[in-house]
Amino acid sequence: MAENEIKREIFANTSFEETRIALLENGTLSELFWERRSAANIVGDIYKGIVENVLPGISSAFINIGLDKNAYIYVSDVLGNARDGIEKLVARGQEVLVQVTKDAISTKGMKVTMDISLPGRYLVLTPYQEFVGVSKNIENEEERKRLSEIIKKTTESCDIGKKGCIVRTEAEGATEEELQRELKYLIRLWEAITKKFETYPAPKLLHKDMNITLQVARDILSKDVSLYMLDNREDYNNVLDFVSKISPELKDRIKYYDNKTPI
Repeated sequence: MAENEIKREIFANTSFEETRIALLENGTLSELFWERRSAANIVGDIYKGIVENVLPGISSAFINIGLDKNAYIYVSDVLGNARDGIEKLVARGQEVLVQVTKDAISTKGMKVTMDISLPGRYLVLTPYQEFVGVSKNIENEEERKRLSEIIKKTTESCDIGKKGCIVRTEAEGATEEELQRELKYLIRLWEAITKKFETYPAPKLLHKDMNITLQVARDILSKDVSLYMLDNREDYNNVLDFVSKISPELKDRIKYYDNKTPI
């Protein structure tokens, strides 16, 4: 290790109640993440739902997605021209594909949208938007130009059709191979979701958003991290499968901890 190189390691401990993840830099705790199982939110989850009620007076509809409370959707989150009115865009009994954007609060159900988005580390795939571009947060003009050229080439080679794709800030410095590999992964994920929509009866959960162990694999694990150790077999298998698909060169850094002494 070079004199000024920082050794980064990630350790994940999962108990019945929560998952705790520590990021260490040269053996010292740098960041700590945790997720309580009881508090795990459903934001990002994708459901096949059934429209229960349409309320033109408040430009909203209520959708049964199989949970205790019906979800609600505003006309601005429905696909189509919002000026036509929600009663022209959805109908009672209609089966719809929706994504949760806000958890339920008190007596109010969760908020959903039909404008689905699938985030990766470097890209966000937007199946119902046609815009392809680079995040405004990437300010370096040379890097913006480089990424714009790569994503234009990549979306054409992957033939994404009328789908949209946004290059995230985290893509600064990413290679063409990394972006292409991730876009292919997101397209496969979307195809799997749409196939489930066509197959399963409503209401049904079609896609569960990443838990904290997968979010860390997506957003923090990189060539600068030498080890990602997990003490839960299911989490380990899920992370290894995900990393093998999206960053196979890093899969050897994923390790399972099975000693009796707590991690």
